[in-house]
Amino acid sequence: MVNGQSTPVISRNPAHLFANVGDLVVVLVTSADAYFQLNETASCIWTLLATPRSLDEVAVALQREFKVEPDVCRATLTEFFASPEGATLFCYDGP
Repeated sequence: MVNGQSTPVISRNPAHLFANVGDLVVVLVTSADAYFQLNETASCIWTLLATPRSLDEVAVALQREFKVEPDVCRATLTEFFASPEGATLFCYDGP
């Protein structure tokens, strides 16, 4: 809970297989016969979400890693998790 409000919790979609390839992550979506090669930022998010975290926790970690402004980071994350790719790769539970 942040400031008395519940925050969304994000986790990896457990149905997918993945492998680390150097510093990047490749995710196999077997149900769709598709794969995603994650860029540096998405790979960082995937690694962070080895343990489910709130959107705010992910945002704070990315702000430290990539030196991005808090409002920009949170807005970009919200947009990413709502995108078709984000919704496929991750489970998003919250308001």
